[in-house]
Amino acid sequence: MKITDREVRAGGHRLAARILGDIVPGRPTLVFLHGGLDCIALWRGLPEAVVAATGLPALIYERWGHGGSDPLTLPKVPEHRLNEAGPVLGEVLASCGIDAAILVGHSYGGCLALLGAALHPERVQAAVAIAPQLVMHAAARAGLARAIAAWESGKLRASLEKYHGANTETLFQGWIAETEDAGMVARYRALLERIARPVLVLVGDRDEYGYRPNLDLIEAAMAPRWRTMEVVPGWRHHPHWHDLDGVATRIVEGLRTLPGAC
Repeated sequence: MKITDREVRAGGHRLAARILGDIVPGRPTLVFLHGGLDCIALWRGLPEAVVAATGLPALIYERWGHGGSDPLTLPKVPEHRLNEAGPVLGEVLASCGIDAAILVGHSYGGCLALLGAALHPERVQAAVAIAPQLVMHAAARAGLARAIAAWESGKLRASLEKYHGANTETLFQGWIAETEDAGMVARYRALLERIARPVLVLVGDRDEYGYRPNLDLIEAAMAPRWRTMEVVPGWRHHPHWHDLDGVATRIVEGLRTLPGAC
């Protein structure tokens, strides 16, 4: 498999990126959007597995403040998710020559995949959202509290430093400062209602950050013809860490059955 590491400039920042295969204009390209504390390495082989099974090329990039990308500046702007899913993602796709994207996002990236499908209908063919986090609810707050405790013990900091280096402190502080209000959820819902592309949503019933409020929002907002949702027994928040083959298989099979996905 051809692997090309490069940099992309988007949102005024340098972002580390990796391309699997060759991006060809007009041909679908998988675009992987990682979670809130993650990076390219923490996909742990999922992009490669999906590329090998579909034959499609892929772009994986590290968002601002993650991995090898430029350091984050705090505080984040209030509507930073809409900024990342809107103009920043648009710049990334344009700079890489991608005009037929299949967005594959996990957690925070799952939220971006859904919002990106709404905001870039001319460039996005389909979206896959794994454990998407759209709503701050009780289970998510409990998971956040556990992460803060692990950070304060030093264990989580040491783990994150392996992947984010000097970016680790600002990355974590920005992550725990995430806030939302009723207005933001309403804006998310309005965008979900606009999606007219096939969407596959995969969540696990053992997700330590919870899943039901996110599914309820997606189900209430999206037209049934565009959404396919599955709650997978035994999956945790990072299912590709413990069931890589299962996640890859569901993505591949889902893309084959979603009308117009590829």
